[in-house]
Parts: sequence; structure tokens; C-alpha cells
Amino acid sequence: MKAEKNYEFRQRLLTVHQAGRRDKDLLPLPDELSLDDSREILIPLDADRVLRR
Repeated sequence: MKAEKNYEFRQRLLTVHQAGRRDKDLLPLPDELSLDDSREILIPLDADRVLRR
């Protein structure tokens, strides 16, 4: 096990999105959906606050 300084693990927790994990050359499978800049996600004005956040 690697020794780490006190609270060093917190830096890993702060990294939500790791760079270089996405292969932009891959195409979605027939049962998958790709969200890119050409798509819009519409949320109704009366949607629950959980959805609006």
C-alpha cells in the first residue's frame, strides 16, 4: 500500500472528471445515445427541483 500524507486522499476526491478518459472517435452503439453540442435537454418549468438543479 502506498503511504500518503494526512488528508492527501481529499485531492483525489476533488477530481470529479479525469482528463483523457473520452475517446471522441468512438460512435454510439445502436442502443446508446450520444449527447453532443447539437443536442438540447429541455426541462419543463414545473419540473421538480431535483431535476432543475
